Amino acid sequence: LLALQEKIENEEISIPFVFYDSTNVASPTGEGVMVKKGEAVWRFVKRAGGMSGCRKWLRVSVNDLLLVRSGATIPQHFEFYYFIVNPTLGPNRLLFHFPSSPSPTPQTRTPNPNRDNPTMTNMVDRRWYEVIKQIFPASVWTEFDPHKDYSNMVRQDMGRSTFFF
Repeated sequence: LLALQEKIENEEISIPFVFYDSTNVASPTGEGVMVKKGEAVWRFVKRAGGMSGCRKWLRVSVNDLLLVRSGATIPQHFEFYYFIVNPTLGPNRLLFHFPSSPSPTPQTRTPNPNRDNPTMTNMVDRRWYEVIKQIFPASVWTEFDPHKDYSNMVRQDMGRSTFFF
């Protein structure tokens, strides 16, 4: 069982993202950040911050970057493995879905089923977020809480309620 866990934790995943400050600025290469499933979110944030072709984003420290995934801000201490082993729903949908590879090699890269939609994952400057958090879409972002049940969450914006399943 521990060998299987170690195998899964060592699989690499690519997570596409955009730098978000009311506009979507894709990474210069258009590629995602490669991380291992067992790595903490802060490693992803650090690598993503270094990929920016924009001087403004290069000056933002890791501690000042937020990862927003499907409407949830993800605390940097979580490991991606947590979200993979515990199919975790966020406010809008399953936060991460990276199935394990059937291959026995530990360095297998797992394709990202959300690869064509980098806007699911936003890198946000925390200082910008603090200023703009009352305005949509930041107004509907919520900090991820592993103990909260998001399955019945009702999102209220744009003058009507929208249910997420």
